[in-house]
Amino acid sequence: EGKMADPTSGSHHRICSNLYLLDLIDIIQPKIIISLGSKAFQGLLSCNFIGLNSSIKNLKYKEAVDNSPYIIEVNNKNIYVFPVFHPG
Repeated sequence: EGKMADPTSGSHHRICSNLYLLDLIDIIQPKIIISLGSKAFQGLLSCNFIGLNSSIKNLKYKEAVDNSPYIIEVNNKNIYVFPVFHPG
């Protein structure tokens, strides 16, 4: 009781990222993306954007936050990605 949402699995984030995120980024064309929490950042990583290399996937989340921003390429446009800690 009192929870605002049920827990979600990592596979749920990966599936949603691959199904919807690329299309949304293509429509919105953001200059920056702020991923709120490790699951959101892992969802971005699962999309295999150009610019996010495999060494980033092996970082601990705190290291990923400390070493940001990262640059990804979508449709020949660079987007800055800032992973941040979720406040909840």
